[in-house]
Amino acid sequence: MTNGYDPKTVASFVNRIEILKAELKEAADEVGQQIKAIRQEAMDSAGIPLKALQMVLRERALRTKIDALAFDDSRAFAQLLGALDALEERPPDVANGAAKRSTASQAAVRTY
Repeated sequence: MTNGYDPKTVASFVNRIEILKAELKEAADEVGQQIKAIRQEAMDSAGIPLKALQMVLRERALRTKIDALAFDDSRAFAQLLGALDALEERPPDVANGAAKRSTASQAAVRTY
């Protein structure tokens, strides 16, 4: 033993973790290819723009994270958004982008 840890035990744990990480990477690569194929299918067969599809996926993922916030965090999140919306002076591009996001968010929330 060195430094209080058995080298063989440490090596065993490290090896097991590295094997699982390699398996996870392989599985993630496989799933990534499947997702890529589905995106391509959406574009080819349904004419869905890939960028718009990606934005919908991001919006839904963020909505899921927001919905999962603890009550206190959720309330603070809503208050922060309200404070930003209350700003009277915003650059036009920020105001327009926020309005578009707000409309998109409201539409996404209605679909849940």
